[in-house]
Amino acid sequence: MELPRPALARPPGNEAYPEDTDWRKWLPDKPYRPFDPRVYFEFRLDHEFSSGIAGKWMSHGIDMVHHLLDDHFPKSVVAHGGVFSWPEGRETPDTFHALLGYPKGFLVSNSTGFGNDADSSTRIMGKKATLINVGGEGSRR
Repeated sequence: MELPRPALARPPGNEAYPEDTDWRKWLPDKPYRPFDPRVYFEFRLDHEFSSGIAGKWMSHGIDMVHHLLDDHFPKSVVAHGGVFSWPEGRETPDTFHALLGYPKGFLVSNSTGFGNDADSSTRIMGKKATLINVGGEGSRR
């Protein structure tokens, strides 16, 4: 069963109209569908246009781990996520957790939740010290 999509609530001046958009070019290799301003502005909510939190957000943090620790492929991964905070018809998760185990003997925990505005952080815990960075991508910190 497909959930109804709410009307797009955008401030005046931030609307999109078919005559102002090269919709066919925006769709590139996707099957044609009628113009949808919600898909145009909020494409990250749909599996057809986005890989969700793991592909859009976790991938950047994991790149940093791979670069800093010089271990580029986990040997095991377990993950879970879902739509728990914003059940407005989105297909991609608003909450996502993953644990990645690496051959060099370390574990990476990645958690992302878009349910509130709590600070994001990165914490790297080693045997001799811990590096903590409060803030994250898109953060004002």
